[in-house]
Amino acid sequence: MKIDKVVVSICIVLTTVSAAGTVHSQNYDDQFQEAMEFYEQGRYLEAASLFDDINAPEARLFAGKSYFAAGMYIDAIEHLNTATVSGVRRVADEAAYTLALSYFQTKQYGRSLDLLYATVNDPGIVAALRNDARTFYNETMAWLSPAQRRLAYTHSQVPDVQRQLLLGGIEHHQSDTGASLLEVFARHFNLSDDDPDYRNARKLLENRIDREELRPDILDFPAAPGGLVFNIGVLLPAFEPGSEPFGVSQGLYYGIMMAADEFNRRNPDKKVRLHYSDDSDPAAAFSKLVWNYNVDLIIGPLFSESVSVIAPLAEKYGIPVLAPLANCDDLNRDYAYLYQSNPTFSARGKKMAEFAVSRMGFRRLAIMVEKNSLGVDEAMAFRDEAERLGATIVHFFLEDFGARAFDITDFTIHFSDPNYLSNLDPGLFESIDLKPVDALYIPFTGQAAPTLINLVLTDLQANRSDAVVLGSQELGMSEINSDFMQYFRMYYTETMDVEEGNEDVINYRIDYKNRFGVDANKFGFVGYDTSNFIFRSLEEIRNPDLLNYHLRFRPAWNGLSTILDFKGTYVNQGVQIHRIDSSGNVKVY
Repeated sequence: MKIDKVVVSICIVLTTVSAAGTVHSQNYDDQFQEAMEFYEQGRYLEAASLFDDINAPEARLFAGKSYFAAGMYIDAIEHLNTATVSGVRRVADEAAYTLALSYFQTKQYGRSLDLLYATVNDPGIVAALRNDARTFYNETMAWLSPAQRRLAYTHSQVPDVQRQLLLGGIEHHQSDTGASLLEVFARHFNLSDDDPDYRNARKLLENRIDREELRPDILDFPAAPGGLVFNIGVLLPAFEPGSEPFGVSQGLYYGIMMAADEFNRRNPDKKVRLHYSDDSDPAAAFSKLVWNYNVDLIIGPLFSESVSVIAPLAEKYGIPVLAPLANCDDLNRDYAYLYQSNPTFSARGKKMAEFAVSRMGFRRLAIMVEKNSLGVDEAMAFRDEAERLGATIVHFFLEDFGARAFDITDFTIHFSDPNYLSNLDPGLFESIDLKPVDALYIPFTGQAAPTLINLVLTDLQANRSDAVVLGSQELGMSEINSDFMQYFRMYYTETMDVEEGNEDVINYRIDYKNRFGVDANKFGFVGYDTSNFIFRSLEEIRNPDLLNYHLRFRPAWNGLSTILDFKGTYVNQGVQIHRIDSSGNVKVY
């Protein structure tokens, strides 16, 4: 039985007899039939509105089922609770089953299992409904995470359900958790070591230990209950159509929708449901997504300021948040539920150092960076990682070049060719302690970046420098003179790169255009890749309660434009290195 499917076990006839035994009017029949048509067409909120106006048990049931299908579980619970005491047995039975599913979706697992257990063990309930309840009950028992199982055990009021929760944990969780559950099992049910129930539970634990010894890396991710809905919040700003920021939000959301559609096609027994909210008031929007829709994860917000507002809320509620574009280094240092899919400046500097030292074999490096710029974080991370890998930072020039009217000759002179400088100006050559360097790192950012890049390259070429030039993303975005391309080897960090001509990229662009009527911009690719990383993770672990750990340690995901690889951190480390080439920039690392 699928959670999101219709459970039609009541016979709906044109003339419906009420609990009081009177025959409803033709007007009632027409309204009920119209509501049922909306329901069967998937127009659930319209159906719920009509059912709400009908004072009959089956209308209460289908109002609850409509709200459930629309993902409005709190409203569903309110209506279904009323239907369970309607006095019409088959209405009450189906309402109780759907109520159990609603409790499940709102993470009230103990209450859900108690209701399912009652349905399974009531011989008066139709066999089909009992079979559906039994399947869902057994799947849930195996699927629960340790944290979910603990809460379900605490909230359950049925001893047999509590017993099976403990035994299921011993069987499915790691043996250290299972050992604790065995103690709880013995204490809760007052069992001695010789009791058959205790011996059977201990045997489950021993079998688990044996499995772990055979496969020390074993990770159990039991199948999710059929029809499970993963509720994903999307927190993005709304902009005026046609404006440049509108294209950013629209592209991200369309990309997320494309990934969700693909997930739902791949997984007929479960699905992703997206819930959008404008982030103009990020705290209120976050609360709405959590309380109204019980979201498992939130994608967004767009800007670092909004991300900083909801980061502590994510921590309080235990809801992972993945910010697609924010790249500030200070955002997630105190929070264990905030992820940044856009690599921070520090992550970019660290990756460039890894490339320079480990890949290129450079051992003597220099750094020039504008004071009080975002590039400082890149420079610091580059220095720390390069030194950790055994390289030497020969020069570290941290200066306010703008205040010097961009006169940088006092710094670039240090990278001159010794023979050239000694012949050009012997006095100057004698006054400078030239130290050979393999590469110069210039992580310039902001409006001054193009000017500084051009000045540095001009001076280096004039001074016959043979240093390799390493830069930030701005180096790759700059208009580089063809003479510089021929003279220097230049590399820069890149966080996204769409490989045009790739078959998957071509197909994505076609599908995107067919679906939305516009071309996919780069943010359409970012939204698609980021969401795919999340949705593939859900396919692997099957339980969103495990996402917060899994996202950090999941193997790298190579999307159409972006690499997502958190390497045990909360910041994406998937930075690419590109070489500047006259025939087109090329990814090299």
